[in-house]
Formats: sequence, structure tokens, C-alpha cells
Amino acid sequence: MALDDKKASAIALEELIYKKAAWSVSLLHLHDFMKADLSQEYAQFLYNIPKAEQDKIFRKVDWRLCPMLAVLYLISHLEQLVIDAKNTS
Repeated sequence: MALDDKKASAIALEELIYKKAAWSVSLLHLHDFMKADLSQEYAQFLYNIPKAEQDKIFRKVDWRLCPMLAVLYLISHLEQLVIDAKNTS
């Protein structure tokens, strides 16, 4: 019985977070939005952006950033191969 109550309260809390209740400083809020060492100002800014908009922004950043990082990673490996080839010869 207690497990069902905990599950129900967790679901209700999740729905509250998803609906973006008014900004308030609570332990749960600080834990969720300051995980990445964000300041309170940045956490509040991120909190005020709707979830769908956040997902759209993150997808856009991922599509632009990941290919560039992959190329840099490839160049790093090629450079290491050249250094290893010089050391062996």
C-alpha cells in the first residue's frame, strides 16, 4: 500500500514538473535544474522554457555540434597515428 502511495506521489510530482508550475526554489527544483552546475539565474531561465522548446533546442545543438566534434576526434586520432609512426621509425 505504501509503495502505491509513493508511486502516485512520484507521478503527481512528475506531472507538476512537466506542466511547469510557477518558479519556486525547492530542493527538488534545485536538484533537477542545477545538475550541470548552473547558477540559479540560468536554472530559472531554463525552467521557464517549455519542455517541447527545450527538446527542439537541444536537438538543433546536437545536430550542429556532434558532426564537428566527430571531425575533431578523427583529426586527433590521425595526428596520434602520425606521431606513433614517427616514433617507430
